[in-house]
Amino acid sequence: MDDLVETSWFRGDEACSFDASWSPAINVFRTPSELHVCLDLAGVDPTTIEIAVADGRVSIRGERRCPQPASASGREARIETMEIDYGPFHRVIEVGLRMKVTGMRRVYDHGLLHVVLPLIRQPGVEIKPTDPPASE
Repeated sequence: MDDLVETSWFRGDEACSFDASWSPAINVFRTPSELHVCLDLAGVDPTTIEIAVADGRVSIRGERRCPQPASASGREARIETMEIDYGPFHRVIEVGLRMKVTGMRRVYDHGLLHVVLPLIRQPGVEIKPTDPPASE
């Protein structure tokens, strides 16, 4: 066991050299006129997030850089605990409804990305919010 602990030392710039990907948590809400998507993206630069809408799907991709203290860069350190996911991510939300890309709004607030997409009304299709689950 002591040998394992001894080998966990690394130089600061090597701490995040592992191949990693992750999947951010999401909440999706639908109103009669809009789709609201909220992603937990703390630590992700919002200017690097790509959003695409096509064929009833919303695709969101980006990358969270490895969270390490600036003081560790290039210095020897040891990972004590590393639970924060990092690396590239890609989420695809199947909506099954047509959406207007031109009316899309996005707001990044306190680590949450909110994406609001207007829905296109389709003849013969009524879009209603779902009823909340019955409490037991």
